[in-house]
Amino acid sequence: MKRIIILILLVLILNCKGSKNDNQQSETFSYFPIEIYPKDRSSVLPSEIEIYAIIDFQPNLESTKFFVWKEGQLVVGNTRVEKVSKLYKIIYDLIDKSEGTYLVYFAYGERATFWTFFSETTKTIPTFEKLSIPRDKFKGFPYGTPIIISEEKLMNPMTIDDETVILKKKFLFEETYATYDISFLPNSVIINLIDYESSRNYKAEITGILFMEGNPEFSSTTINFRTIDTDKPFVKTCSPDFCVRRGSCSAVSSLKNFEIIFGDNEEIDPLSVIENLVVESNGSKVIFGEVWSISESRNLIHKNASETSKVYVFPNRIFFDFGYDVKNSKISIYILPKLSDTSGNSIDSFFSWCIDVS
Repeated sequence: MKRIIILILLVLILNCKGSKNDNQQSETFSYFPIEIYPKDRSSVLPSEIEIYAIIDFQPNLESTKFFVWKEGQLVVGNTRVEKVSKLYKIIYDLIDKSEGTYLVYFAYGERATFWTFFSETTKTIPTFEKLSIPRDKFKGFPYGTPIIISEEKLMNPMTIDDETVILKKKFLFEETYATYDISFLPNSVIINLIDYESSRNYKAEITGILFMEGNPEFSSTTINFRTIDTDKPFVKTCSPDFCVRRGSCSAVSSLKNFEIIFGDNEEIDPLSVIENLVVESNGSKVIFGEVWSISESRNLIHKNASETSKVYVFPNRIFFDFGYDVKNSKISIYILPKLSDTSGNSIDSFFSWCIDVS
């Protein structure tokens, strides 16, 4: 964002102030440059491509800079000057003239400007589609596939950097920056994920990229996705510690709730919990009153108003609240083999635990 503000201020300043030598050569010109070609956002045939800027003072080539990108890649050319009447045409001759979308940056001394044009045999201006790969909330994003976010408008490449293109790893209550590379096309940002982790949630966002067309406007697009998850869910621990005992029940004096914790990167499917978590009290099944899915938002996915128990399904843990103090009971807890994660991987094991409440 800082770079965008600096760029805008720089352009404003440069339009009003020249270098000392330039002012000595001409103190009367008010437009810089007087003319450009091809016109901004125009379309020309490849054979008609001639990039130039016209100024009204004699230039010094050492103070002249031309940079041209096609489809986000810097293209090679030569700079030369022609005198036209009392004006000077600074020309950038491309080595290769071909179809594509071009961005031109021209600077002389402290003054600078940029524009874009299209080159197609049909002379039509292309239209763009807003899309993303992967789509938002996609599960199973494969290793080695670039993340692409495309906008309907052309993007100013000078505003594309690691402050406006951000990729983060997501945890339940925090986010950390991932390691990634950025490249771009005229209307798309391409993110190459370097530290790919399976079974991981990511968030990609582009905010603050300036569009080249229309009124000043900035991009604001966010997508969330999960990488490939081929591992079965596994139980890591529980509270109280009923799941670590073999052949005997845990003993507690009172019980209001219990918790089952899965692997750190796990993402349990809340709907599978309804059918595959069974809780009994003295041999009678406990009916779930409410089942909540807790992730980026809190959603009620099941309700039975006549019951007090509540189940809270977090990405990697299940929290069960009886809604009352359990006394003098034997609590049995079962996980059935079809309990699964959001990628469809079943736990494929039968778990049986018990808690004696005195």
